[in-house]
Amino acid sequence: MVRANVALSFVSLIMRWIISFRYHKLVKITAELNMLSKRCNLPTTKNKLKLIYVFGILTTFLHIPVFVCTLLSLLVIRMKVLLFLADFTNSIYLWILIAIFAIFNELMLLPINTFAIYYTIVCHHLKLLLVNLSKSMINAADFEQDRVYKKYLNIKKIVMHIDEQLSFLVFLSSISNACTMHFGLTIILHPEEYFAPIQMTTVCCLFASNYLAYIGLILSGSLLYEASKDLWRKMDEALISRPQMSNLQQRLLSLLERGLFLTVWKIVPITRTFIFSSIGTVFSYCILLDNLESLRNIPSLWNIINDSESKESKNESFH
Repeated sequence: MVRANVALSFVSLIMRWIISFRYHKLVKITAELNMLSKRCNLPTTKNKLKLIYVFGILTTFLHIPVFVCTLLSLLVIRMKVLLFLADFTNSIYLWILIAIFAIFNELMLLPINTFAIYYTIVCHHLKLLLVNLSKSMINAADFEQDRVYKKYLNIKKIVMHIDEQLSFLVFLSSISNACTMHFGLTIILHPEEYFAPIQMTTVCCLFASNYLAYIGLILSGSLLYEASKDLWRKMDEALISRPQMSNLQQRLLSLLERGLFLTVWKIVPITRTFIFSSIGTVFSYCILLDNLESLRNIPSLWNIINDSESKESKNESFH
């Protein structure tokens, strides 16, 4: 569990640094999407974002119990783990130290949730662009095919640009999801590692928030791929009945057949099968790592603290 905690903190810090470094590029992506919608005479998506607003509010508000439970958990253990088993009495210094750490911990975790919301909105916007392009493409006359072809090339260009900027952040989100899944499994497999119910509540809320954000992120990316495949099927059905296709129509159909998709660090395309395969793979590796740690008979951190306290109490009674 300690390794997963360190990995999650490291991933969160890297994601915060990358988002801060690329902030202007991320803002530019949204501006380019709006400009593309106006250039292609496609409707805006403001009236179709209600579910995404609910998704963003829910994943964000789940961090409130995480913050509160973190404060209470740190008060219970009196920061012993962080301060090398040095006990603190109830004082203003203890409260200040705990508040600083809880705020710092929350600021590290929020970029993961914020990026998931941003990525979901971007993918939803791209999907609606493809859906509206599909309607105009099917109803377009032969002399309008060149205009439709240029619209699709513009969409494909911006999708490739978005994937170049965001694919590594999606990879980091996958790692953070693996860490939180490991935390969730330890509650079921090793509840003795958690010394108080409030700590288990913290992990459950963190798992729910990160897992919901990750599912929304991956699902929105897969819907973009499905929208592009649906566009190809409709175009193929519309052209297959014709006795002859022009060179432009053949190029367009060949381009549509390749599909549009976003990737995880330029390695794996985000499709619906990727959702199940990634969850299953992460779950299997979490079980495998847990079995390896069990074979090594690694004692829990809380047991080490209790043993140290018992030795100190024995020494005090002896003196």
